[in-house]
Amino acid sequence: MLGCWRGIGEDGQGLAERYVTQGEGIVGRSAFLKDGRVVQRESTTIEVRDGKVMLVPTVDGRPSDPFMLVQGAETNRVVFENAAHDFPQRIVYRATSGGLVARIEGDEQGRFHFVEWSMRGVDCREVP
Repeated sequence: MLGCWRGIGEDGQGLAERYVTQGEGIVGRSAFLKDGRVVQRESTTIEVRDGKVMLVPTVDGRPSDPFMLVQGAETNRVVFENAAHDFPQRIVYRATSGGLVARIEGDEQGRFHFVEWSMRGVDCREVP
């Protein structure tokens, strides 16, 4: 996850992300893009709370519930879950030979739904 990434999802929405280490954790920022314009911002911290690794998003300045790491970096993917969250309940990052795939998934109005972005590494100046 560390680094700067940019890609487009199947729905045409763009995503640009930057993740860096800070102290004992990781901080990130994301910009969701439509027609090249930022339509939503999110910041993220990955930190240890009570002995558990948690991903804590803040969407458009509003803190969200944390997601707990349930599958770690011993594979080529990390999975964070929060079954009590509305949508998504799961956040997945998967390393590929060409970059990074970000995926959110879970139940949305009684149906399984997901959104996925295939991203490539970019110069950090490309992350708004």
